[in-house]
Amino acid sequence: MSETTLYRALRERARPRVLHRADQGSPRVVPTDEMQRYCEVIAAIKLHTSNKQGRHLSTAEAIRVLEAFGIETPDGHIRAPQGLLKKPTVNRYLKHWGYDRATLLRPPPAVRFQADYSNECWHFDFPIGGFSPPEGRLAGGFSPPEGRLARGFKPPAFSRFLFQSAVKSAESF
Repeated sequence: MSETTLYRALRERARPRVLHRADQGSPRVVPTDEMQRYCEVIAAIKLHTSNKQGRHLSTAEAIRVLEAFGIETPDGHIRAPQGLLKKPTVNRYLKHWGYDRATLLRPPPAVRFQADYSNECWHFDFPIGGFSPPEGRLAGGFSPPEGRLARGFKPPAFSRFLFQSAVKSAESF
């Protein structure tokens, strides 16, 4: 073994290494599914007690309510044992599992709809009346933009049928 190799090995060994516990990211005192259920209930308490200004019950107060009185859920009455839940731990898991206020109030992303098979879903978008361009806007003999109806245009029979059925259903209300 050369001197260079020996010094390289010593340099590598002296570097600090990141060490993590084997159970990092999972609760140690309470089983994971039970802690997740408590966090769901606490997040629901915080959301249901919020007002228009965005103020809500604190995590510590929600834990106190859960320990003192419990909460009635569709799965039954849930009550945490006294002293089991700590505020920093609950806040960490609320954030980790996505039960924090910012995540829960974020609107869902827009998803483009696409049918799985051809002709599975039809979408119609047509104006009810004919298109009449604003005066002076389309001067010089220009035709209206493509896809718009011009004066005197007669829609196909199917479009007339849809329009008439829509008018009849609107009149029945």
